[in-house]
Amino acid sequence: MDMISGNVKRIYFKYLTAAFGSALISSIYGIVDMAMVGQYQGPSGTAALAVVAPIWNIIYSLGLLTGIGGSVLLGRCLL
Repeated sequence: MDMISGNVKRIYFKYLTAAFGSALISSIYGIVDMAMVGQYQGPSGTAALAVVAPIWNIIYSLGLLTGIGGSVLLGRCLL
């Protein structure tokens, strides 16, 4: 994949599709998880999940940030 002389639009949409798919799967997982907890644990389980969800999102985002940033730094070191 040549990002300098290649078709930038095609490369952009390839990355956009992967990122959108990942976000969509993560959102569906969250919705299904909330529905299952609500079904089996009731209101107290749903409330507990609503409290923990923002903390989980912060941890997930920091892990994603570290992974993407680390791969960029590694890629620059290998060049």
